[in-house]
Parts: sequence; C-alpha cells; structure tokens
Amino acid sequence: MPLLFKSWAEYMTSFCRVGGIIEAAPTCMSHQMASPSIAFLIEPDGQVQVVGSMDRFTARAYVNAGCFFPQQSLPNMNMMTICKSIGDILYEKGVIGHVTVDLVSFPDPTSPSAHPLFWAVDLNCNLTDYVASCLFFDFLMEGKLDQLTGKYTINNSNKSVLGGDSTNDASSRGGMGEGEDEDNFSMSQGSHSRSQMSSEKRSPYNKASRRTNNYSSAEHKRDFSE
Repeated sequence: MPLLFKSWAEYMTSFCRVGGIIEAAPTCMSHQMASPSIAFLIEPDGQVQVVGSMDRFTARAYVNAGCFFPQQSLPNMNMMTICKSIGDILYEKGVIGHVTVDLVSFPDPTSPSAHPLFWAVDLNCNLTDYVASCLFFDFLMEGKLDQLTGKYTINNSNKSVLGGDSTNDASSRGGMGEGEDEDNFSMSQGSHSRSQMSSEKRSPYNKASRRTNNYSSAEHKRDFSE
C-alpha cells in the first residue's frame, strides 16, 4: 500500500496545517484487542433490525484484511440494545437504510476475567462490502439470525455458524476475506432444540423464492425451419 507521506515530519506538518482526529487506542497488548462490527437496518418507519455482525482482522496494523462472521469478541453483548440506541438517534436525524457501527474490544484492566470492554470508533451509514457478504451468505443458507445474540442457525440442518458465548454448540464460524468466495466459509456441527429454533427470528430480508417452474417442451417449442 503506497504511503501518503514520506516521513513522520511531513505527516505532522500536514496534520497541523489542515487538522485531524487523534483516535485513542487501548493500553493492552495488540493481540488482546479485537475489532467487531455490528450491522443493522433502519426502516422508513423507524424500526431497527439487526442484519449481522462480524470480527474484522488485519493483515498489518490498522489495515483490514477480512472478517469472520458472526462476531465472538463480545460474547454476552445484546446486539439489539446497541443497534436500537444508535438507530433511534440516527432516525431522529433523518437517517434510514443500512448502518454499520465499528467497535474495538479489549480486556477490562480492573478485572481481566470480566466481560471485555468496548468503544465505538466508526459509523458507516451505507451498505459496506462486509455487510453485503453477510447478506449474500444469508441468501444462500436461508438461515435464522437471533436479533439479540447475533447467533446464526441454518434451517433444516444441524450445521450452524454461531455467535456469542456458546459452550454446548460448535464454535467455528464462516470467514470471508477480500476476494474470497462462499466456498471458504467453514461451518461446524451443532445441536439445537426445537425451543431454540422457534425463538430465533428470521433475518430482516425475506428470502427470494426458489420455485421450480415446470414447462412442457411443447409449450416452448420453436420452429426454426422457416
């Protein structure tokens, strides 16, 4: 990746001339940090629906290389709570459509064994490539997304792609990096009770119907003898 500035001094000169934003970083080790993102949809009537979540990973510092779906950096996080709190404010400002909030999670310095802390670091009011990948995966698998936990279950199958802190189910997830296709998604076997299946909500997008139209050959026969 080409650099915009040849040296730190050149960067600081430009920064002081035009201004900029200095983003704080957690004081923990870099391998203890994670970068989850949560995507949601603000409907024209103000309803908020969770679309999916992902953990972004980097090829080098601060350069995204791909993502794992769904996120597991914040295992006990209520997805709908954060999406609704942000979505309601955006709707009041006239924003509708796709929104992705980028977070950074890190261990609590006062209690390392507690649930990780997180900061919101970016807000994208558009359909990002990673969200499009989630939607495409959902279209292919026709699964169910739990709006609260972010857990994704594939219908009519024991296969699941999980989010959150699950000890009874398999924990591998589907991952898609830049330039990869759906064949690189990995799924694992897991067991789900009927009550779990019934409590999980459908994804916010209706699946395209996949009807098989049976046409007779005589109905569409064409005569090319003329």
